Amino acid sequence: MHWEELAIILNDLYNSIIMNNSKSHSKLRVITGYASPIFLRRVKRDFPELAVELYIGMAREGISQKSHQQFLEISDTYSNVNVYYQVKGVPTHRKLLEFYSNVSRKVYVGSANFTENGFLRQNELMINIHYNPSQLFLEQNNVSLNCNHENITDYIKLIEDESLKEDNEYVVDNKETENIIKEELKTGINHKVSYSEKIDFNASFEIEAVLDPHHNRHWETTGLNAWMNNRSPYIMQTPKLFFDTIFPVGVRFKIITKEFVFEAELQGDFNKELVITNGNIYEYVREKINLKERRPISKDDLINYGNTKFRFTKINDYLFKMTF
Repeated sequence: MHWEELAIILNDLYNSIIMNNSKSHSKLRVITGYASPIFLRRVKRDFPELAVELYIGMAREGISQKSHQQFLEISDTYSNVNVYYQVKGVPTHRKLLEFYSNVSRKVYVGSANFTENGFLRQNELMINIHYNPSQLFLEQNNVSLNCNHENITDYIKLIEDESLKEDNEYVVDNKETENIIKEELKTGINHKVSYSEKIDFNASFEIEAVLDPHHNRHWETTGLNAWMNNRSPYIMQTPKLFFDTIFPVGVRFKIITKEFVFEAELQGDFNKELVITNGNIYEYVREKINLKERRPISKDDLINYGNTKFRFTKINDYLFKMTF
């Protein structure tokens, strides 16, 4: 294979791969080390007619009870979804996606697991190659069982996430994120940074997700909706709450949600923009409020959802918990 035949994708993997191919193909087959039911739901929400055949190659390391239950629910909800756990043979850590229809096939290989971390939040690399992976999928199928197989728990260990207590809201949906949280809470983040003395340890505060037109007449193209102006979405500083008195300035810090560990930093004039550097805050909120179409999120959308604010709690100088 010649290098000129390869298309290397480094950024915006969800749009570049999932969005660009799902409309023109009828089926997606995936082999991945790890997978997230949250990400699978996102794909099915955006493309309900797309048939998905998902193989999780590292399943014998253990699947959380919560994730297993969600995979079962997704399989029950969508008749065109099948989730398989590898139950024998050498563990499979490869990442392979194949979109196909009666007239075309697109194949991608690379580093991204079939998770939101892999396609939306981490630095990954995927390559579009000219290759027929049918034999690989046949081999993977031969060492796998459907997640709804009656004896699946004889082969796969279901893990209780006891180390992450629900009352602290450190609840995650994949092993990668769980390990990151454990490490951060154990060691902290050791950076030197200048920040305001006004930050109070374990302080809690709220930030409006979207300002109404009276307070921000450009709400459709700024903040969460900055993507409409070809910019990365961000959380906008609101009146009477100055970001540089709350968050560290001049360095990245981490924000924990129930699902993810975000990396963030303050940007823009006078540090008025809270930017998620390994994810997309617009897509995060859109998923939360179950907004089907991709359009600007309004204050009315959030009112109808029942919540208009991000709530933050400071854990240490460089680690915050966020709920929405």
